[in-house]
Amino acid sequence: MVAAVICVVTVITTAMIYPTNTGDAAKMTFEGYGYELTSRVVSEGFNTSQSSVKLSVSDGQKVDYTKGSSGLKVNFKGNGSSLTVERGSTSADAVRCVLNASAVDSDHFLDLKVKFLTKEVSSWYYGITIRMTPNKVFMYPDVWLGSGTPNFQGQAFLYDVAARGTLDLLVEVRDGNIIVGIDGLETTIKTDHKVIDNLMFGSVTLASNRDRWSTPAPVTLERLDIANGGNVIYHDRLHKTVTAWGHDFTLALQIHADQANPAQLDLFRQLTEQYGVRGEFEAWMDTSSSDSEYSIRTSEDYANALDALQEAGWDIGLHAVTSNPSTRAQILPLIDEFEGRYGPLVSWVDHGNVQQDIWQKGKDPSSPYYISDLLVDGNVMIWVNEEEHSHAKVQDLNLNTVRYRHDSYPGLDLMRSSPYGFLEETNDWWSPDKPVTAEDLSGRQRVYASNSAVLIWHDYTWRMMCVEDGGVNYSLQSHKSMGYAYEPINVTDFIKQGANVHPDGTWKFKQVAVEYFKALSEGYDVWHATPREIYDRSIAMEQLVVSENDSAVTIKNNGPTALEGLTLYTKQRPDYCLESGGTRYYASQGAESWKFVIPEVPANSTIVLSKSETPSSAPSVTGGQAHVVMWGDADELYLQAVRGGPVNLRSNISGGNGLKLVDLETGHESSFSDGSSVDLMRGRDYKITPA
Repeated sequence: MVAAVICVVTVITTAMIYPTNTGDAAKMTFEGYGYELTSRVVSEGFNTSQSSVKLSVSDGQKVDYTKGSSGLKVNFKGNGSSLTVERGSTSADAVRCVLNASAVDSDHFLDLKVKFLTKEVSSWYYGITIRMTPNKVFMYPDVWLGSGTPNFQGQAFLYDVAARGTLDLLVEVRDGNIIVGIDGLETTIKTDHKVIDNLMFGSVTLASNRDRWSTPAPVTLERLDIANGGNVIYHDRLHKTVTAWGHDFTLALQIHADQANPAQLDLFRQLTEQYGVRGEFEAWMDTSSSDSEYSIRTSEDYANALDALQEAGWDIGLHAVTSNPSTRAQILPLIDEFEGRYGPLVSWVDHGNVQQDIWQKGKDPSSPYYISDLLVDGNVMIWVNEEEHSHAKVQDLNLNTVRYRHDSYPGLDLMRSSPYGFLEETNDWWSPDKPVTAEDLSGRQRVYASNSAVLIWHDYTWRMMCVEDGGVNYSLQSHKSMGYAYEPINVTDFIKQGANVHPDGTWKFKQVAVEYFKALSEGYDVWHATPREIYDRSIAMEQLVVSENDSAVTIKNNGPTALEGLTLYTKQRPDYCLESGGTRYYASQGAESWKFVIPEVPANSTIVLSKSETPSSAPSVTGGQAHVVMWGDADELYLQAVRGGPVNLRSNISGGNGLKLVDLETGHESSFSDGSSVDLMRGRDYKITPA
């Protein structure tokens, strides 16, 4: 079972396992980005006929290979075939593989196996299999150190393998632990067993998965580095992201109206109060199917629940206005009535099978169902029900924008969301590999924090909730892997009764959902936004150009509005700060990456930030759980508490009579001595000056 963590295995989810940009190793020239092994004994690009390693295949009828300018191209013709790279009598404790795995898809799962042998006993070894699927990575350790060797459990997490194509992979044995790195995202499997450092390179094997390799497809091993001792350094550049103010990642729920009732809406309000989760509910304005659907015009309870949800910080949008085909003449007064209660319409989400859907007749000016011009004039965010382009990969909706255009919808700005949310992507695993604890649920999301991802989850109330009736919990979907098996809701009853199924029951969130949001709140600094906030910010980000060289970062805002809280992240710990006009911007450590935050990039402007060595007197935050982003000069330090709490704060601003901390929201002032503990409120901006 991959997800189980027993006493001999510890997953370290804080990044920066390796020395980074310190000492002589940091001054070495390194071309490109990725892992550098500073004590390489083999560096093979496979682009000449000569090779420093030995290659062999398991079955010449099922696999062949060629060398060329792009590396070692391996063509797997069927499942269960493999190519192995060996080099005898080579002391080694680290291997780096640059692997083009763009062939990985739902029919082609790829295994990379790495083995190190011990010199102490020839039959002992440290090994691991890294299994790559389109959107997940599994790690299966295989260690034999003699009698009593524990059966080490593996790990897994979401990863957009297919979207990335080329992966930079690292396997290292250090202090008896197996360290796996993928594009700067590192996991340590801690053995707590024997520590054997005197190792030899055993082999690297590429294998087509025995169950999933249905047709011939190639992969390319672009580079293989083998090292012994020395440092492992991950080189990265700065990346811009829609995620604001240094948060680990962004999350918004987009909940559709189908089979939703007022009690369920109230649960989302409670979820916001408890964990800060926000989003948008796509309501029905009117519907004639009152036996199975609620709408604003047909249920005051439903309308009131939407009022409360909006007051809690959610947006209220329209789900094609009604579940019935409705002409423009019928829809316009309903939109006017909606806006009279909930304010200007911010979002339109197609339903899927009504004529006013934009993907059907809603975009056709000659149709009585034409509606898209009104949405364009009102700057309404549009989601169309064509999932091949309106749905993004769940962990791949990030960085630059959620807005897009499509040839089938000329003149319309559309938005993407991710399909069917977290319960599938955190539980849709092979049975032995499913997460079994709340910690597993949190750990599976590490890729989001590693890439400052932006997630908008298209989902439905009943997928997250169960109904208790007569002391029994009923749900359309069970989650046995987490230990929460629900009795099934009768599908016939659900289709007929919809939101009224089990009318005497009490709706509540499934325990797996509660534990998931709890785990996120404890493990990450999440920007809980609404889809519209993300959409608007992504439009502003489209106008932002960030360029970088060894000495400076240039930020050009070509847009008409200023951008606040710009986050630039890197998986490499920076050994520099950014400086402009006497103000320094200091990197802060997030859950899986490091971030610089630029408080404001003015409209139609260019900012040049020089890279300068971080001074020994740089401010620092230690202890506690707070995540703080900082900038300032010699006399004033500004900081924002992305996550609040007590921390030990050293500002290194000289103040003979101590220092003054000002809450810039409330104006409250307090005094403290440098290096002492201060309590910071989440999301608050502060200024520190001499007292």
